[in-house]
Amino acid sequence: MRQTGHSIGRRAACALLVSPLAALLGRAQDRPAEPYMDRTKHQMLYDGPGGDEPEPTDLTEIRLGYFGPSEPRHVQGGGFWLGASKALAEVNRDGGYRGLPFRLVAKWSDSPWTAGGRMVVEMAYVDNVWAVIGAIDGVGTHIAEQVIAKVRLPLVDPASTDRSVNAAMVPFMFSCLPGDPAIAAALAPELAREAGPRGPVLICSTGHDERHCADEFRHWFAARSPGIERVLDFEPGSGELARIVDQAAGAAAALIIGNVADTAAVVRQVRGRSPKTILYAGPSAARSSFAWLAGDSAEGVRCPVLAKDASLEDGKDFAALQSYDAVRLVVAAIRTAGLNRIRICRALAALSPWQGAAGEIRWSALNRNARPVAAGYIRGGRLAVLDHPA
Repeated sequence: MRQTGHSIGRRAACALLVSPLAALLGRAQDRPAEPYMDRTKHQMLYDGPGGDEPEPTDLTEIRLGYFGPSEPRHVQGGGFWLGASKALAEVNRDGGYRGLPFRLVAKWSDSPWTAGGRMVVEMAYVDNVWAVIGAIDGVGTHIAEQVIAKVRLPLVDPASTDRSVNAAMVPFMFSCLPGDPAIAAALAPELAREAGPRGPVLICSTGHDERHCADEFRHWFAARSPGIERVLDFEPGSGELARIVDQAAGAAAALIIGNVADTAAVVRQVRGRSPKTILYAGPSAARSSFAWLAGDSAEGVRCPVLAKDASLEDGKDFAALQSYDAVRLVVAAIRTAGLNRIRICRALAALSPWQGAAGEIRWSALNRNARPVAAGYIRGGRLAVLDHPA
């Protein structure tokens, strides 16, 4: 086809325009993306309405929601209830709130996905609680968080280490424990050193909290050599742990991440099948109920130290201490702000840094406690810091 001078000129003009634009786009792609606002750099606060509503004058008690089992012998949640109950008894002996006693309104289902949301709604609208303490795990906390975000009710979480609990950026959500990234950062270097050139074996439950915790260890080892030698998954409450344990036999070191009962069962079986394997475990091993279920097999297990002065033999574990602190923190906020959910939320944010029985509570920008975690090991029913191999 014959090309005219005009068409050639148009193409040349377009090339002159496109070339600088392409160069600019290329330079822009080389630069890292800069967000308009990074919420992880700014304290998450509620600035909406509701803080000027007056206190009610016809109350006979001050109700606090407790989203967890009110059974001291509950394997997963008993320690949290004991700590919360102890704190409540103390604040009531100390005068409650202007002479009115505090009361915990406890609701729980071991299948929280089916009934948990309804229970938190009942706390908010039927029981008229001023704040909620809970839950005992990440699943329950996620469920409660969905409700409190809509009803504008403070939720103080004493149990979850799952970082995604705070990822929704709900200003009414406060998490008292350090997160899984801090746990992995404390334990992984020691685990890598003791595992040696083959790397550790990871024995992990497929439960919600356990998967999130294991992911942090996977990320840590993925950037290093050697990485994790092998990953062995099991369903929570599985009756086929023997097959998993057989595959881990002979490893220099193994990391076990499961709920309290599963972690204790795996530890007992690995001790019997591969006694020379050095055992690490997630937060479940730092529980009194774990020490009771694992018996003598608990001795020497490495685990995170999540609370100062924690003891496993007398029930004074991080669960009891942190739940105790959660209740005391809420009471302190109420005594400061009065009976108004919005003001209580703002007071909770403003109380940081706050010194509790488990240690300092210092909120990050996403309202997760930034307290450091230490690597520890179980020795004679107590947790000792792992300064050197035990």
